[in-house]
Amino acid sequence: MKSTRRPYHHISKYVVLATIATFLAAMLSGCFGSGANGPGSIHVQGGSGGGGTAPAPPAVLTATAGDSEITLTWPASTGATSYNVYRGTSSGTETLYKSGVTTAGYTDTSVTNGTAYWYQVTAVNAAGESGRTNEATATPNPPPAAPTGLTATGTSGQVALTWNAVAGAIGYKVYRSTSSGTETLLASPVTTTSYTDTTVTNGTTYFYEVTAFDNAGESAKSNEASATP
Repeated sequence: MKSTRRPYHHISKYVVLATIATFLAAMLSGCFGSGANGPGSIHVQGGSGGGGTAPAPPAVLTATAGDSEITLTWPASTGATSYNVYRGTSSGTETLYKSGVTTAGYTDTSVTNGTAYWYQVTAVNAAGESGRTNEATATPNPPPAAPTGLTATGTSGQVALTWNAVAGAIGYKVYRSTSSGTETLLASPVTTTSYTDTTVTNGTTYFYEVTAFDNAGESAKSNEASATP
């Protein structure tokens, strides 16, 4: 019996295969694109995922010491939803200390007076974590001791105060009242160990106390001294 198979049947199989190959190539081109970030390309985002771009690190970190605390401040980072604080007790050894800080600042109260601490901060969003900021360091210390030896001398229209210098103080505050034990702030900052009060009335007795202060805080009050101009 004479075969009825078409003479070009074997060619049609290759045409179908070629068509499929062309279709697959087009599909792959649509998925991966012609460039690393072209239309339709697959983009791998670093960090914790979620797409987008991780924020830049905050510009400048500062650390200010107080009494048993260190206050950190930094400018907000665009796109950040929180910040991570890194801490160490020597330069370059900072490890994660506090995460999920939602403001552009943090006060560390878990410190010991007299110990130096080093800090860095990163900005975080859904796309990941930024690089670290500059390193900032501070050493918390107690406030200075109270001034001693306060004296008050009244003359016409004024009362002159003098007291002993306090080590480490960057200034002093003068307190005054017209009755003992009720002094309120009169003058600050006073940068010498003397002060002349010219806002007095002759014949009225005035009571004074003085405190010293530095970046860590304010001392207790000095002895009380009184005078009558």
